Amino acid sequence: MEEPQRVASLAGQILGAGALAAALGSLVGGRLATRVGVWTTVVGALSLAGVASLPQAVVSSVAELFTLRLVAAFALGMVIPVANLAVRAAVPPERQGAAFGVAASATSAAFGLGPLGGGLLAASFGFGVPFLVPGVLLLAASAALLVFSVVDVPRYLRLLKLVLANLIS
Repeated sequence: MEEPQRVASLAGQILGAGALAAALGSLVGGRLATRVGVWTTVVGALSLAGVASLPQAVVSSVAELFTLRLVAAFALGMVIPVANLAVRAAVPPERQGAAFGVAASATSAAFGLGPLGGGLLAASFGFGVPFLVPGVLLLAASAALLVFSVVDVPRYLRLLKLVLANLIS
């Protein structure tokens, strides 16, 4: 940067704009899921977030980082409400409150552990790695869900319901 003293304010602007993009992504994700389905929406959003995360490791300007962060935040914002639709479909009505509690706890833990892990990765391996690791993990999750959607879904949905039922009982 030409003005290093502006790093904190630019970081805040990027984070704030990312939060707004995630909120917009939540709205779009819910509508898209009703049109193309939950699995398609989640796989597409995870793929887009992964693809937008990887080049953040090698950006050459704040504008590039800002744009890629907005795209990644928008895509990740799509995932959470659509994943909640999947939880709702997989759990009996009398257990949905507990299931949503587990899902919210997992989300909160991820929001806490993500920055901690990113800081540790940056301190240990450099500033690009905290963008590469989530990008690779998002693409891997997308690929796993894509494979999961091709195989015998009813069998795996029963397994998912069993796992969720045991987690919340």
